[in-house]
Amino acid sequence: MLQPHGKTVDDAIAFYVGHIEEELKNADAPTIKELCLKWYEEKRDSKTYPLSDKTKTELKMYWNFITNRLGQYKANAVTSAVLKKLIENLGSSATNVTRRQYFRYIRMFFRWAFVEKLIKVDPTDGMRAIRVAPKEIQIFSPEEVEALLRQCEKKYPFLLGYYCLTLFAGLRPTEAQYADWADLNFETKEIYVKPAGKTGSRRFVLKGTDTVWTWLNYIKEKYPAQPLNPKKSHEYFQKKFRAEFGKWHQDIARHSFGTYYHNLRRDILEVVYVMGNSVAIARKHYVREVTKDHMEKFWALKPSA
Repeated sequence: MLQPHGKTVDDAIAFYVGHIEEELKNADAPTIKELCLKWYEEKRDSKTYPLSDKTKTELKMYWNFITNRLGQYKANAVTSAVLKKLIENLGSSATNVTRRQYFRYIRMFFRWAFVEKLIKVDPTDGMRAIRVAPKEIQIFSPEEVEALLRQCEKKYPFLLGYYCLTLFAGLRPTEAQYADWADLNFETKEIYVKPAGKTGSRRFVLKGTDTVWTWLNYIKEKYPAQPLNPKKSHEYFQKKFRAEFGKWHQDIARHSFGTYYHNLRRDILEVVYVMGNSVAIARKHYVREVTKDHMEKFWALKPSA
């Protein structure tokens, strides 16, 4: 039986013994559940690469997902086919944006396990990036911005500073969320963005508009003992407010600011400096025309009182 293949009985015995040893190693290998917990705790507790509270919450969610769906597998038993099926079947409501985010964390975990030599092969190697169809940038009309702010004034005044900083100063959601009164210089009208932001810290003074300062002064005078942002349940209240308001798209407040500010100033480099983007991103997202009437209405919006 072995002769046609150029193999001897000794070759067969050596191969079979190796196969048994490999099976024993795999039987003793840790489960994905054990490895994933180690990965999660290492990233969560890292002093060298500390995570924000938001990222820690996100990390915990994906750790739970990987553990629940793959935890029973031995470390080397997960294949790319298993992962492709898992991502494909996330649920009928899952978009490719959602699938891409899940894949990002799954890949992060398996890359860590491979680098740490806890698995022999990274099953995410060679898996194609998940395609997300580009979407047209959405912005609010001045009437929609006014409706949003009036609703916020009435029902969620503790979020008013947050939405004013995204709408009238172009801060990213996380940048606005972590802003404090100490980050705002009312005398020089300078806004400081903390280094926890996506592109690090920056300071800027808006030109040609005091709209954000009109709102910030109003908030500070009306609620003198209130912090600029709530210290607890910030994201919960954001989601609740957006659900009640209705129209919402990712980064729509920031995109609205960028568009109206570019129409106001006609200076792409100034927009880039204020928003912390690259020129390419700014041109792609914010160089679009709005009517002069709409632009003037947007920058003229004032508190109701």
